[in-house]
Parts: sequence; C-alpha cells; structure tokens
Amino acid sequence: MRYIPFFFLLCSCNLFFGSSGSDKPDPDESDMGMNQKTDVTNDVEDCECDSDAMTQTCESLKLGGGELRCDDDCGFDTSKCEKAPGCGDGKLDVNEECEEEELRGKTCQSFTFDSGLLYCDRNRCRYDLLECYTCGDTIVDDVEDCDGTNFRDDADCRTYGYDGGTLLCAEGCLDVDFSQCFKCNDGVRHVEEQCDGDDLNDITCQTLDFSAGDVSCSTECKIITTACVP
Repeated sequence: MRYIPFFFLLCSCNLFFGSSGSDKPDPDESDMGMNQKTDVTNDVEDCECDSDAMTQTCESLKLGGGELRCDDDCGFDTSKCEKAPGCGDGKLDVNEECEEEELRGKTCQSFTFDSGLLYCDRNRCRYDLLECYTCGDTIVDDVEDCDGTNFRDDADCRTYGYDGGTLLCAEGCLDVDFSQCFKCNDGVRHVEEQCDGDDLNDITCQTLDFSAGDVSCSTECKIITTACVP
C-alpha cells in the first residue's frame, strides 16, 4: 500500500476549502468605510443651501421675488423674499400675525391709532398699518391729506389752482378745506389782493401821490397806474 505524505494532504485541504486568514475584509472595517462616505453625502444633502452653489431662488420656492439667503444652520433664509412660507394658504399659523381677513381680533386702535382700517399683508402675513391714523397729532399719516396746519407735500391753496389764501384741514384729516382760498377776478377782494374787478379798495391816483387820472385792476388783481398823471 502506498502512503501519501501528511504535509501534502494538509496543503490540499487548504486549497480545496479556502483560506480563513487575514486577507478576507473585516466586516466592521468595510461598514465603517461605507458609513464615512454616507456621512459626507448627508452633510451635503442636509445643508439645503450653500452660498457658493445654491441654485434655488425665492421664485423657485414660489415666494415671489427677492433675495434668498442661507442662514447659520445651512437652511433657507426667506426673510428677504416677497412672500413668507405658508402665507396666503388660508390657515392662520402660530408664526403669522394674520392671514387674509383673520386679524386675531386686532384693529387700528390696538396699535394706539384713533381711526382707520387694519389690513393683513397677503405676502408676509404681517399687520398692514398704512391706513391707520390719528387725526389731531399734527402727523400726516399715509391715509391723511392733512393734520392740523400740516399738509401732504407741503400743499397750499396754490397747489390746488387757487391764487392765494389759507388752506385749512377738514374735520377728520381726510380732506382739505378750500373755504379760505381764493381766485382772482371772482368779484370778491381778498386780503392778499390789491383789487378785484371793480373793487379798487378805495385806491385812486391821488392816494398814490399822482395829480390826476384813474387807476384800474389787472387780471392778476393788482392796481394799474398807467392812466395816472404825475
């Protein structure tokens, strides 16, 4: 009987069944490498915006125009967009002051104004105070034409086509009063006019140190002395 050497059998078994040495990858090490790669990817994906590579805009997020920015937490800063997220959906959210006609019971008086209508900014869902006002505080608010002796754009009687006079503020501050304004040649001589039509304010050539002649009134309500004799 022929005998097979022991070392030959040992080598043959290793070749047949495969080696269980250290060449096989360590499952823990393999998983660690995959996790590291995934972490890097997630870091990029979790960061919604990057100032150097951001492709989103206020328009693409359906927030109107404006400038979309990144905040410190790598999220979108929409404060400079025309519309606020969720605003205009008809639902009054916790972070919204108002939503469409829902004003949380607030009025202009809630903001120390005396009168006016409070609205909700449909883009930002914040209170719109433009039509709130207080008449009598001498401040011409957006909805007022005047307040006290102050008028929008420093208007006076001439602003409205009159020749002179004193512009007044009507009650309520929403309109002006022209009762003290005048136009020349209306037949009534006003304080600022030298004359008006036939009303010469008792002025004659003699009262003006001329020897004779007659004065007349111009269309600008000023005395004409060209017919007076020196």
